[in-house]
Amino acid sequence: MANPSLEQAYAVCAQVAARHGENFPVASLLTPPRLRRHVQAIYAFARSADDFADEPEFEGRRTQLLDEYEDELERAFRGEATQPIFVGLADTAEKFDLPIAPFQDLLSAFRADLTRRRYATFAELRGFLTLVAEPIGRILLNLFGYRAPALLRYGDDLSAGLALANFWQDVGKDLARDRIYLPTEDLRHFGVSEDDLRALGGRSAEPRASQRFRDLMRFEVSRARAILDRGRPLIEAVGPDIGVEIAAFWLGGQRILDKIEAVSHDVLRRRPRTNGFDLLGVGARALWWRVRARLAGRGGVLAPERSGG
Repeated sequence: MANPSLEQAYAVCAQVAARHGENFPVASLLTPPRLRRHVQAIYAFARSADDFADEPEFEGRRTQLLDEYEDELERAFRGEATQPIFVGLADTAEKFDLPIAPFQDLLSAFRADLTRRRYATFAELRGFLTLVAEPIGRILLNLFGYRAPALLRYGDDLSAGLALANFWQDVGKDLARDRIYLPTEDLRHFGVSEDDLRALGGRSAEPRASQRFRDLMRFEVSRARAILDRGRPLIEAVGPDIGVEIAAFWLGGQRILDKIEAVSHDVLRRRPRTNGFDLLGVGARALWWRVRARLAGRGGVLAPERSGG
């Protein structure tokens, strides 16, 4: 599409957003209407760049495409965008005074994913999350008009917890790409080797190894929940219209972890998936908290209880 209009550009962003979002819908009806197209533009940029790093059709061209995306990003922030996603993103960045740095951090993370496939410690993995997860939270909070350092810290934890939930859901999928986010120190502690992971995925592991893996995943799920809980105060700290969206993100992460527990943490043999009923439940609970918050005369959404499994 050559020189798309603004409406055409945002329509493309909406199409990209609609094609993804298995665990929770992007820019759903929970998002304030005035912000929906802007959330879609941000998501379309991040999702498309992530696909370059992951999807098989881009094999052999991944670095080139990410480099081209960074060039397009810089042009967009100079007001010179021509591609639909970047035309929408440029308009969003200008209207809401968004900085370019978090978008550049995301591209750095996707490049790192091309070469780094193991993490020795959780501290190293957490450092990766500062590039691949936290920028999304910071971009959205800036979009929503919240820039206080304390709120950004809550957003960092919420974003990191969501990323961990997705990592643990996709252990088998990532293993097929020779990518292991489970820290080596945790594998060693629970007595699980990379060979065990491959055997478990092939349904040929002996029960003892399977139990060790379940113990490992139980620990990782608990840690992800704890990090999500560190970010939960953000829900109460913002206004109810935005808080309901943030509550849905928090609940979505918890629901993924519920699904992992529901398959006895055996994510290599069965990839846990959320479904339409899960998404409806997340949306309904988030909306109910907004109603309760308004009835109580509070500025933010009441902090949710942990989702049940």
